[in-house]
Amino acid sequence: MWTEEGLPASHMPTPSLYSDRLLLRPLRLEDAPDFVRLLGDDYEAVSTMSHMPWPCTEAAAQGWILLGFHSGARLFAILRREDQAFLGAIGFGESLARPAVGYWIGRAYWNAGYATEALRRIVNYVKSLGAADVRAETFPGNRRSERVLEKCGFVPEGQARRDFPARGGVRTVNLWILDLG
Repeated sequence: MWTEEGLPASHMPTPSLYSDRLLLRPLRLEDAPDFVRLLGDDYEAVSTMSHMPWPCTEAAAQGWILLGFHSGARLFAILRREDQAFLGAIGFGESLARPAVGYWIGRAYWNAGYATEALRRIVNYVKSLGAADVRAETFPGNRRSERVLEKCGFVPEGQARRDFPARGGVRTVNLWILDLG
């Protein structure tokens, strides 16, 4: 069963969050066309995402959104407050005691500080929920995302190997952590 917002009925309510320039509102299936608009022909951007299939079609975007919902993640659309432009997505999942964050911003909005601002807001939110730290992962060479993490206070924690079928199988990832204590 689905709610009017396009969320699984079992999905926990997620509040909208605000920062100076951004509105982070719960992600909806109806956001899939915005994924296609921003990622549809951008293989470089999609290749930095662990679970987004290539090509990024509306069905692939809906599948990505549903994967997050069914895993219990809290997913947000990143909107610019002044005009409600859809800029990307951010969210966190896994254990609330030690959540893992992930995010993406469409290329048209890179280098404007939106990812950093959205990540800072999410970090404050998970801290308010009682998390002791926050984790993130990047593929080696994804310097843009690593720079966002560094600006938000994350530090490298090593590497691991993970299976990402959408990225061709087992890949090395860089591990990052932010102590919220």
